Amino acid sequence: MSVIPIHPADERLEGLIGHYVPSGLPHTQYQVVRILGSGGMAVVVLALRHDPFGVAPAVLKILTPRFVGNAGNTATLSLLKEAQALSALNDQVPPTPYVVRLLDTGTLHISLTQHPTQPGTVLELGWLALEYIHGDAEGTTLGERVRYSLQRTRAGFDPLRAADCLGDIAKGLSAVHEMGILHRDVKPNNVLCSGFGDRESFKIADFGISRSEDAGTFVSAGVGTPGYTAPEQLYTQGAKLGPASDVFGLAGIAYYVLAGRDMFHFETMVDMVRTISARERPSIRESEHLAQDLKASRQACDAIDALLARSTSAKPSERPQTAEEFASEIRRALHIPTGLGRTTMSRMPAHAESAAPSRVGWQWLTRQRGFTDPFGNPSNEYVLSAAFDGAQGCLATTSKNLVYWDGRLWRGVPARGGAGLDAVYCMGAGEWLVASRDGGVHRFTYQGLEEIVRGVGQRYERLCGVMRQVIVLVSQERSRFAPPRPPVLHRLTRHGLLEPFPLEHFSSVNDIGRLDTMRWLVVGRGHQGQGLIAIFHPMAGHLEWVQAPANTAYLACATNPDHGRGMVVGTQGCVVMIDEDDVRAERMGNPAPLSVACFDPSGGAWTATAGSLFYLAPGPHARWQCPWHDPSWTAPFASMHASAGVVLALTADGSILEGLGNLR
Repeated sequence: MSVIPIHPADERLEGLIGHYVPSGLPHTQYQVVRILGSGGMAVVVLALRHDPFGVAPAVLKILTPRFVGNAGNTATLSLLKEAQALSALNDQVPPTPYVVRLLDTGTLHISLTQHPTQPGTVLELGWLALEYIHGDAEGTTLGERVRYSLQRTRAGFDPLRAADCLGDIAKGLSAVHEMGILHRDVKPNNVLCSGFGDRESFKIADFGISRSEDAGTFVSAGVGTPGYTAPEQLYTQGAKLGPASDVFGLAGIAYYVLAGRDMFHFETMVDMVRTISARERPSIRESEHLAQDLKASRQACDAIDALLARSTSAKPSERPQTAEEFASEIRRALHIPTGLGRTTMSRMPAHAESAAPSRVGWQWLTRQRGFTDPFGNPSNEYVLSAAFDGAQGCLATTSKNLVYWDGRLWRGVPARGGAGLDAVYCMGAGEWLVASRDGGVHRFTYQGLEEIVRGVGQRYERLCGVMRQVIVLVSQERSRFAPPRPPVLHRLTRHGLLEPFPLEHFSSVNDIGRLDTMRWLVVGRGHQGQGLIAIFHPMAGHLEWVQAPANTAYLACATNPDHGRGMVVGTQGCVVMIDEDDVRAERMGNPAPLSVACFDPSGGAWTATAGSLFYLAPGPHARWQCPWHDPSWTAPFASMHASAGVVLALTADGSILEGLGNLR
C-alpha cells in the first residue's frame, strides 16, 4: 500500500502534485498535475491518466482529510452516491454527452505528518476520476460563461444560445431521471461547458447530493443551493421528490442565462420560504443584461416570465413535470421552432492568442494508438469516415463497424436500422448524420439511429448540412467492369430530395463543406487527374469554379460558415484559402499530402500530414508552423477538430492525438 505524506495544514492537498494515485484497474494510475479548486468536502485536481490505451487528462475529485475526519462513513457515502449516479449512464454507447462521465473510482492513502520521514495519522480518502472538460477562454462552468458574456457583450445569452444551453441541460437531467436518480443541486456552477458556437456543449456535473426518487424523506436541512433548490427538499418529512424538483433548479438557470443574474436573493431561511411561497416573481425585463432582441419582444418576455413563475412554484404539481417539457416550453416562449436542431449563432471569438500554439505551452498526448481486437492485439480495421463533436467524442464508420470514441477507447455501436454505414457528419455535440449504403440517411445520438430518409439503393459517400434546412450529399456509381460515372450532388430539404445535380467535370469528389447558408465547397479531381475546386449553390442549382492550381489533387476542405471562409488542402503541401472573393494558394515546405483541415474559434487554421500537424495563426502576416511532429505516426490523418485550447486528430488506423494548451 502506497502512502503519501501530507502536512496537516495542507488542506488543498498541494502535496499530491507530482505523485501518482493508483487505480484498481489494471496498469492504470493518475499523475496529479495541479489543483483546480477546493471546498469543504473535496479537492478537485487535474491529473494525467496513464493506462494501456495511452495518456489522457482527467479530473480527480478527492475527499478532504478534514471532511473524512469529521464525517467518517458519511463522507464515503456522499462519494458513492455520485459514483452510482454517474456509472448508471456509462453503459450507453455512446454515453449521453450531456452528463460528465465517470472514468474510475478508488481510495488514496495519506499520512498526516509535519515531516515526510516521520510517521503520522493515516487516512483513507475516497476519490472519483471524471472526464476532463476544457472550457477555454470563456470558462468551464456555466457561471463563468455567463460572466464572460456580460464582460464582452454586457448581456446574457442570446435566445438561440440560451435555448441550446437549456436543451442540453434538460437532456442530461432526463437521462439521469430515466435511471431513477434526482440531481437536487441544479445550478450554474454544476454545469460544465466546452466548445464554441454550434459545437458548444453543456454537461451536468456534481452529483454529490443526488438520491433515488423512491428514497423517501430526508432530514438534511439546507441541502442544495438557495435560489436553485426546490422548497420540498427542505422538508424533514412527508415530501415526495421527483423530476419536478430538478425542474425548479433548471428554471433558475434559465433566468440566470437570460438575465445575467440570480432569480432569487435570500438573507435568511425564513426569507427563502416566504419568497418562494409567494406568487410574485421577478421579470426578466427588469434586468439590464437582457439581450436586446429579446427585450424588444414583450410577448416573448411575458411568456418566459409566466413559464418561470410556474416552474418555480412552491407546489411541484404546478411545475412542468419533466425537464424536456420545460425545455420545449422555453423554446416556444423564445420563439424558436422545435425540431430545428442546434441553433447557436456566431459570437465574437475568444481572444485569438488563446489558441495559438506559438504563444502558449501545448502538451501533446497519445490518446489511442490504433484499433485493437477484443484481446488487445492490433487490428487491420481502418476508418472510412469520421467526425469529432464539441463534446470531444468521435463517431466513425470503419471497414468493419460503426464505432464511437468516448474519450478513452473505441467502442462498437449497435447500428440497428442501417444497412451498412458509410459517411458521417457532425451536426453538434452528441449529434451526427450518418448515410447508409442503401441510400438511407440517419440522425445518430446517444438514443440511437433515427431514420430521416428511407434508402432507395443510392449510396452516399459524403454529406454535410443543417437539419430542416439543406443537406448536400454526394453519390457516385462504381463498377468493377467499367469506369465510374461522374459523381452526383443530392439536395435534401425540409420538403424532401430535389432533382440530382450531376458533376460532369468531376471524376471524383473527395470532400464537401458548408461555406455559409447558401454555398457549399466541393473539392476533388477532374477526368484528366487535375485538382478541382467549386462552389455549389444548392437552392439555385448551379456551380461556380474557384481558380486554383490544377496540378494538385485536392483531398479535404474545412469551412467556417459564420464568416464564409474555406480552406482546401491536397498533395504537394498545397493549401488554398478562400475568404469571400479572395482566393490564395500556397505550398508548404513539406511536400507531403495534406489529408485533413479545420478552423479553430479564433480563426486559426489547422491541417495535417502523416506524422505532422501544421498551424496558421489568424492575421495577414502569419506563417505556417509545425507544433507537433512524430515520424512514427505513419498513417494519414482522417479527421480533425480544434477548439480554443484543444486539438484532436484521428488517423486512418484509429490512433488519436490530442493537443492541450495550458495544461500545466
